[in-house]
Amino acid sequence: MKFLDSNVVVYAFFMPRRQLSLEEQQLKEKSKKIIEKIDAGEKVAISVVHLSEIANILRTCFASHDLVSLFESFYTKENLVIFAVSQSEYLEAIHLSKSLPGKINDCLAAVLMKKYKITEIYTFDSDFTTFSWMKTVQE
Repeated sequence: MKFLDSNVVVYAFFMPRRQLSLEEQQLKEKSKKIIEKIDAGEKVAISVVHLSEIANILRTCFASHDLVSLFESFYTKENLVIFAVSQSEYLEAIHLSKSLPGKINDCLAAVLMKKYKITEIYTFDSDFTTFSWMKTVQE
């Protein structure tokens, strides 16, 4: 099982009002392929905090009922494990982010991955390479 970073979902579903750069188009395509793997049954994990982050970004480009439908589909996927986040886990992420400034939710992903013994993460965020025990996957 891999952890699913929020940026993959955002790249896959975000509908910008401007023309995407070539790099952004490529990330969007890679993200869609990852989502296709998940739709085909690959087991992945994400936290409620990361889902909230996704919802806050996608609400700017989705009609409310479409966003609700998308999130209902997330919550009904049997292969999508959604972790609750405790106060102590988030506090641990805050402390960890002191050495990785400004990346509290990325640190939360690391905290949860360690807890659940997950070593791979779908992400396009290079900050995760800071964790030597973690492998980033982009396809």
